Amino acid sequence: AYLSKLWRDSLKASLESIDMTTMNLDVIDISLVFGLRLPCAATEYEKIRKIRKKLEDSDQPFSSDHNNNYDLSHFGQIYKSDDEDDKLLQIISNEKPWFQLYFHDQIAMHLAEFKIQLSTDFVFDLIINNPKQTIKQHKQLFLVEYVELTEILRLFEISLNLVSEETLRNIIKQQLIKIPHDTIRSSEFYTLALVNNENFYQIPPKDTAFDEQTTFECRGDPMIETSLMNVIELILSPSTIQQAMNIQQITTTYSLIAQGIRDLDSYEVNNLEKLRSFISLARCLTTLLPFNALDVLKDVCRVDFDATFDSCSSIHLFITQLQERIKREQSPVDETAIHRALVKLELDFLKDWLTDNIDSYGEILTFINDSKNDLWFYSAKIFTVIDHTIDLTATLKENHGNLPSTDEYNKLNQSLDVPQTSTIKIEQLMVNRLHKHFLMSVQEDEIDQQLIDEYEYFIENFGKIQDIDQLDGVQKISFIAWIKYYAQMYAFALHNESKEDNVLADIDEFLTADKTPFGMTIKLFIIKQMLNMCKPMPDNIHDIYEYRNIYWMKSFFQSSQDQQVAHAHQNIIIPMPLFQCREQYERIQKVLKSEDRDKQLTNIIEECNHSQKLSYAFLCWFIEYYSRFTEPHVAKDNVYWL
Repeated sequence: AYLSKLWRDSLKASLESIDMTTMNLDVIDISLVFGLRLPCAATEYEKIRKIRKKLEDSDQPFSSDHNNNYDLSHFGQIYKSDDEDDKLLQIISNEKPWFQLYFHDQIAMHLAEFKIQLSTDFVFDLIINNPKQTIKQHKQLFLVEYVELTEILRLFEISLNLVSEETLRNIIKQQLIKIPHDTIRSSEFYTLALVNNENFYQIPPKDTAFDEQTTFECRGDPMIETSLMNVIELILSPSTIQQAMNIQQITTTYSLIAQGIRDLDSYEVNNLEKLRSFISLARCLTTLLPFNALDVLKDVCRVDFDATFDSCSSIHLFITQLQERIKREQSPVDETAIHRALVKLELDFLKDWLTDNIDSYGEILTFINDSKNDLWFYSAKIFTVIDHTIDLTATLKENHGNLPSTDEYNKLNQSLDVPQTSTIKIEQLMVNRLHKHFLMSVQEDEIDQQLIDEYEYFIENFGKIQDIDQLDGVQKISFIAWIKYYAQMYAFALHNESKEDNVLADIDEFLTADKTPFGMTIKLFIIKQMLNMCKPMPDNIHDIYEYRNIYWMKSFFQSSQDQQVAHAHQNIIIPMPLFQCREQYERIQKVLKSEDRDKQLTNIIEECNHSQKLSYAFLCWFIEYYSRFTEPHVAKDNVYWL
């Protein structure tokens, strides 16, 4: 009744105060918005927009922390009235019931301006339902943090492609409980418990207890963050997926929400990895089963699949079962593409699992190192997570390749010390990754100075690597990666004819004196890098550097004497299969030593048309065998001459 009288009095006062001579001088474009509670909402919203602009143009820094206290003195401008007797706008900023009416209207105007298809009541419940929020924090949300608020509302709007607003609103209204007045009940969604009106505790789905020592920390509004997490739980629920009409609708909605949440500054949303796992699964099925991907996804989710795994083995078991299902569905994609897609999916699951189980990264490393899988293909993301966790690259760069002995790095070393494995995948991958990241940290114009500054460490590390049996796994990886990094900088300096003659002469003298197998390998590595830098590729690199004072290279290519030739194959490492294609390589060796090799060789050559691994292994065998003919006085072998 009071609001009705307020509207009538406001209309009467407005009509009486209209100045007909100036009414067209100051025009505001007012959109038609229904359901407003208070008069003059559009005019007030225009003032809010101006205040937002003033705050953005001010020198005051604004953090994304929801608990920061901002200077909101500008907000008082909203409540100024020409009629001093009008007490309504004077009390809005201090009394919560009136502020909520005012806030409801401004939410409606905000939704209309940004064309967000959500009801005002839904957004009002989302923002107002936190009992610990003060009027000042609501002002802050609407004036300072309105950009992020708009993006959050977009995410809820996107979710309506799969769920109804009413369902979502009911979940949000029920997610808050107050202890000790309310009872904790098992739920399919996250519950936010407010204990003694002081601290928030978040209860995961299906749990009925919380750890009193672990409060729910959130830079934004805990109610909004919990609501975002429950949006994810709702759109991933089996009931929602069963109602979906096509797989593209699911994939698009999931992807937009995941991208939007990732871009938020104030909200972490801890079940985002679960959503990413579903995205990976949906995309994989779309690729491998373009005509019935949705049916398979529904079947998978019908048996309580929720993309949460308790170990790497459980992930592998799921992938194995999915592979069998894809075979039964008779995918039109070839086996190689199916294998690659499932390997990538498994790695995505492992990465998401690692985010919540970072202390168990050793289990993943052991899993990747297994010779029975090809997980190394897409393992870069795994190593990125581990590297960021233990700060490996930065530590090695700072300590010139010498890794300090700490509990964290000892744990990494234990993860690599698995005697049952027969491969060195992890070592190779980590060396290559560290080597690449070391190089990326140096600018081209810094290389000469780096060669000077790091020379003593190069000599020291080169000496330590000679006694390789005394080094643990992580030390081997660290020294090899760092020495490769220094050697490649040296190759770059040679190629560009650096003017730092002193350090180049010192390196040349050291490499000339070194006759160890490891030293010969590093020399070969340097030559390969120099060849890669040459555009176009020269026919004979020896001719290019013959007249330069690079003595180690001259001795390296000096192979005219029989004694040097006899030892050449011991010093130069011939390209060989490392952790891949070993079985195929051994098969080719066995065939070429058998009596009926002609027939078997014909079959192998035919198989090479369909198998990359077999082709690679055959080429490696060919290179290894025929490399000996670079040596003088080697006669052809009638047994293997093709």
